[in-house]
Amino acid sequence: MRKAFPAAAFILALSFSAVACVMFVGSATADPIPRTYLPVITIYGNGSVTPETGYISRVGNVYTLTADIIDEYSIEIYCSNIVFDGAGHTIDCFNSSHWNYGLKLMGVTNVTVQNLEVYAAVGTTIRL
Repeated sequence: MRKAFPAAAFILALSFSAVACVMFVGSATADPIPRTYLPVITIYGNGSVTPETGYISRVGNVYTLTADIIDEYSIEIYCSNIVFDGAGHTIDCFNSSHWNYGLKLMGVTNVTVQNLEVYAAVGTTIRL
């Protein structure tokens, strides 16, 4: 009887350890570094720009970038029939900790993008 108790306790402890390990292994993820995205400056279909950052000025249907944007925002355009003038500035979203595209045109027509250099998360450079 005395030999059976330590053996039973050992088997019980071993079983508990196996169950605990299965629980912890099941909660592991394959992507230990979560993807993060920069905030977005959006030019909406009605012409409004949010958030109001001072990076974009508007005169009529011409939107002009007023400074370089370096790992701070990306831009989405939902407004057709406009000119987006980079005024020689750069949108640089190439940062290993962010997964951004820099400038994205969303279902628009007749949009002219000019005088702009974009560095995107995929490592490509676009000069317009």
